[in-house]
Amino acid sequence: MHDAPAVTLEHVYAVATRGSVAEIDELLAVYAAARRLKDAMPTGLRGMRASISGDVAGGIALLRRAVAHAADPERQYLIDMLVPLLISTADLDGADEALRATNDAVACLIPAALALRAVVAAQRGRDEQSRALAKRAVGDERALEMPIVAARILQRVALAALYRQEFEEAQERALAAARAYETIGAHRNAAVAYSVLYVIAHDWTCDPEITRLYAERMTISSERAGDVSMQNNGLVAQFGIAAEAGDDERLASIRARLLANPMSEQFGERFACVLAESLMHGWAGRFDVAEATIAAFAAADGRSLPEISLCESLLALFDAARWDVVAARRRAHLVLSRTAHHADPEPLYDAHSRRIARIIAASVCILVGESARGVRALTKRFDPDGAFAVLATQHHLDERAVPPIMRGYARLINVVRDAAVRNAPKLGLTRAEMDVLRALPDGATLEQIAAEFGKSRKTIARQVGAIYDKLEVSNRAQAVQRARDLGMYL
Repeated sequence: MHDAPAVTLEHVYAVATRGSVAEIDELLAVYAAARRLKDAMPTGLRGMRASISGDVAGGIALLRRAVAHAADPERQYLIDMLVPLLISTADLDGADEALRATNDAVACLIPAALALRAVVAAQRGRDEQSRALAKRAVGDERALEMPIVAARILQRVALAALYRQEFEEAQERALAAARAYETIGAHRNAAVAYSVLYVIAHDWTCDPEITRLYAERMTISSERAGDVSMQNNGLVAQFGIAAEAGDDERLASIRARLLANPMSEQFGERFACVLAESLMHGWAGRFDVAEATIAAFAAADGRSLPEISLCESLLALFDAARWDVVAARRRAHLVLSRTAHHADPEPLYDAHSRRIARIIAASVCILVGESARGVRALTKRFDPDGAFAVLATQHHLDERAVPPIMRGYARLINVVRDAAVRNAPKLGLTRAEMDVLRALPDGATLEQIAAEFGKSRKTIARQVGAIYDKLEVSNRAQAVQRARDLGMYL
């Protein structure tokens, strides 16, 4: 290779794909400055370095240039570096185009290309094709010539299985890939494998402890590799977990780390950050700030329908906090309609967002006087233990009773309910009369209401009469309906 004849293509590829900035810099130093800028492999190294450092778009541009100016066998190694980045940015057409240029010039990369094709096929919904390609890739012994290639194939078939929603296989392959990478010191790649395990734990098994473990492993592995971008991804994952769990201490600690090292957003990180920030502002009662944060994100291009639904459900919640009943109901009804059905297959993260969106929208309905609609929406599929449906009969949710990854949302609903009580119109009713009015929809007798509030039946009867007079109605059903029509909090 001109000024560095002792450096083999296999060595350059191994260094580039292990993902260590220090190793890449050391290898680049072997080349004269002119060669670093002109030759294909050094350009590819610079592309990998850029992507590792957080500039994925710049890395792709450099690798595209390297591929365009390279000849086989160099070109095959460069394509294998480029395509995973194209897949990570959802450029499937670009990935297909690059893969069409692969051939048998480098034997060990043939199964690697098959594994990449399996990922693309799975993302396009061609499950049978993906499954067949993955089987051929794993069974091809030519990959064993280079341990890094064998590990990358495991990682790719894990990703393909994830997109096919074959989660047990994805989990098994990703864990094997992570261990293989750690054995050869390819920590950046191990971080990517842990990211697959994180998604499965967070959105499929819904185990908060395992989810946190994989997010931490992702962060640690990428830190060892010096991959700022993937390290940020791991921190954002931890940030989102802490927010969903309502863990203030961890949330503040991770937020400080993220703010200390700001960088361009990659890997779809922004959604997790926006949700976490909105939850934090909402807990503190800063609903205007929380609303502005989530509204700007919802209006951006590239959002999936479940993501938009989750944003809309939070906006409905903030409407309820201000007691804008019309807006809250409109948004909540829209979300319930959107979340009743889903794409098939539905990505794990979209299923997670859709479930949360429906739970929040149903809770909003309960908060603004549409308890029956809200409870109907909280079917066993969305609220299996009825932890959120109890909002129709209890003043607050028990945050300890909801799933751990939903406690941050339950906390926000409780804060919003308190705000709604303060902001709902009273129409001249005293606090005691409002308390009695809220007890009327449950169908309790005057004796039961009296016992609940520790008052006499005569006192409750007098307060009910005052409620009827002020609302200009003649019976309980009319009082409840009149209060709801007027947007009063029940």
